[in-house]
Parts: sequence; structure tokens; C-alpha cells
Amino acid sequence: MRKVKFLSILFLAILFVIACNNDDTTNDNNGNVFIVQELLNDEVNNQILPTIANFVNQANTFKSIIDTYIDDPTEANLSAARNQWENTAIDYEKTYAYHIGEVRDQFLHIAIYNWPINPNIIEITIDNNAEITQQIIDDLSTRSKSLPASE
Repeated sequence: MRKVKFLSILFLAILFVIACNNDDTTNDNNGNVFIVQELLNDEVNNQILPTIANFVNQANTFKSIIDTYIDDPTEANLSAARNQWENTAIDYEKTYAYHIGEVRDQFLHIAIYNWPINPNIIEITIDNNAEITQQIIDDLSTRSKSLPASE
């Protein structure tokens, strides 16, 4: 009976040591080495950072087009703003898969794309203020000033 217990404990200890291997490398049958950290670095450099850079570029373009519309409120500039809003929203959606861990804990996703919006607050704010100032915008909920609210 003692031998069975000893062998069971020895087997579990060996299994634990194998399972807790820290080097994050794996060899396939051909002797190729797979390194987890390289996979993560490639994912960040080839997927996450370009996706976020595309969204930032679209957001900056959206701001520029909105500024143009504010300076010259024509139907063509409004149409350009609507089209750019759609492009910006689509590029934002592509970043959504990466809202995990510390990124999600910063709650930037709520500041950028908080849904559902509150159109009544937007209308009341416009109706009650002769001039919309930065302070008024800062005091608004993200449901009244995020990307969906600008639609």
C-alpha cells in the first residue's frame, strides 16, 4: 500500500513538473521550436498596433472633416462627415477584440463608443445653450458625446 501511495505521489510530482514548465517553448515532431513570447510579439506588432493606428488615423481624419464642416456647413461637407463617421466606427469595431486586461480597465472604450446614446440630452443641451463651450461638452455623459452620439 505504501508503494502505491509513493508511486502515485511520484507520478503526480513528475506530472506537475512537466505541466509547469516555464520556458514557454514547444517542440514539434520535426524539431522546430515554437516560442510563445514570439507569437505574442508578432500578434502585437502585426495585428494590434496597426489596427489601433488605423483607428487613430480615421479618428483624426473625422475630427478634421468635422472642423471643416463647422467652418463651412455645406451639404457636401456634411456628407463627407457622415462617410468619415462610418469609416471611423468600422475601424473602431476592429479594435474591440483587443479590449482586454489593462486596456479594458482604463475604460477608454466607454469614452469612445458608449452605447446606447441619449439623444434627448443632446437636444436639451443644444436647445438650452446659445453657445456650446468646452466646459459644457466636458460635463456631458459619454452617451451624449461618444462616437455613436456624433452620428
